[in-house]
Amino acid sequence: MDIVQLGWRAIAFAGHPLNPDKADHQEIVNDAFRISGGFKGELFAGIKFDTALTYMEQKNTANTNDLLVSRIQLALRGFGARASDPGSCTAAETNNFTAGAGNAALGCHYFNPFTNGVQTSAVNGAANPFFNAAVANDPQVVAWLYGNYTNVLTNKLLVAETVFSGETGIELAGGGGLGRRSPVSLHAGNPQVRRVLQFR
Repeated sequence: MDIVQLGWRAIAFAGHPLNPDKADHQEIVNDAFRISGGFKGELFAGIKFDTALTYMEQKNTANTNDLLVSRIQLALRGFGARASDPGSCTAAETNNFTAGAGNAALGCHYFNPFTNGVQTSAVNGAANPFFNAAVANDPQVVAWLYGNYTNVLTNKLLVAETVFSGETGIELAGGGGLGRRSPVSLHAGNPQVRRVLQFR
């Protein structure tokens, strides 16, 4: 077990049980596209316009095999199954997981989250001096704790710009200009819109 100030991880130095190198494997795919276009011209009395519209979408798909919290909770209470027999230790056999904890005849096993259940560190290969074979975890029970996660994150960005330029016929003392810029940003999957209106 690896403990930090904000949480803990049940399996850390023991390594990932389903991968030969004991490392965490993830598959991450990023896809993105962008479309942009615009128009510009002159309206009247020397007033010109320049518009542009850009849309971009990015999709991130992350696939990983990690610990399932619900299974850890069951195994800590003695209702863990083996990956080779995932249909064992059912709710029906254990009265909704209230009886038969650790009963191997029902296929129920405990999971030991402490380091005395780890014989060798997967990080540096060092032997664990506190290892106790009597409380070592069944590799099949550890493998049963894992499941597949797929997280999909989509970001969309829409930018619209319009600029007007030209002489207004208004003269300010010492020179100067008048402008307005009002950005609006919406995140977490919503479009981001930027509007620009400028006079000179």
